[in-house]
Amino acid sequence: QPFGDRGGVVIEPMLTDQWYVNAAELAKAPLDAVRSGAVEIVPFSPDLRGDFYRLNAQWLERFFHVEEVDHRVLSNPEGEILAGGGRIFFAMSGELWCSKSRYNKDGWPPMGTENRRSL
Repeated sequence: QPFGDRGGVVIEPMLTDQWYVNAAELAKAPLDAVRSGAVEIVPFSPDLRGDFYRLNAQWLERFFHVEEVDHRVLSNPEGEILAGGGRIFFAMSGELWCSKSRYNKDGWPPMGTENRRSL
């Protein structure tokens, strides 16, 4: 049986019904929160570098562990993610923050005010 390199758990050879998630239903409340202004989506800026590292490292430490590659990417998001066309966003609700990053795999245009789309 194959095991995952991070968590050491068995990797299922094929998806089963237990993997189904109704994403459209799950997305309703978060989209409503953004539309109402209760949650603000903020693009990465250098002053958020420490928050990006902390939030992602905490998640990795809780479920896996921080590997050298994680430390490298999280310590240098401008060079490891943004320089290649990836994106990093933070969702803020009062003092509660979370972050999301995505590597550029589909040729997204550069993020600027003219390229932002409202949800």
